[in-house]
Amino acid sequence: MPLVRIDMFCGKSTMYRLAIGDAVCEALGDVMGVAAEDCHRVVIDHEPDNQSNLTNHFGVQRNSDAILVTIAFDEEVGVDQKELLYTAIVRALRQRIRLPSKEVALKLVEVGEQGPSPTSGSTCTRCRTWSVVPNINRFISKTEDR
Repeated sequence: MPLVRIDMFCGKSTMYRLAIGDAVCEALGDVMGVAAEDCHRVVIDHEPDNQSNLTNHFGVQRNSDAILVTIAFDEEVGVDQKELLYTAIVRALRQRIRLPSKEVALKLVEVGEQGPSPTSGSTCTRCRTWSVVPNINRFISKTEDR
């Protein structure tokens, strides 16, 4: 069951916010086989002066329509699926609210148990973050073990 977090600037209507969440969950269903009732989402509004990450994520300039979609999975997701998911999300957002792809940033987080830590014996948590950079069209990976 993935958890979807959508960061956006405040001032958008409830219908607009629902359309974004529905588009992301629909794409998760189409690409990853996630059932609608298993797609848990939260939309977070930011004041324009409090969220420079939305307008300058990875050096790509965006406007006040920019959104950052973060999806946390408890399993590994293949690179091909990541690319298909990004494409499906962008397509669904373009169809529903006419949001250009350059205004969509996607971050995928894989969280899961890695096994016992060699030093402490307790269970390690693996956390991998993948970000899609629009217009550069590549994934950037960062792995952390906790």
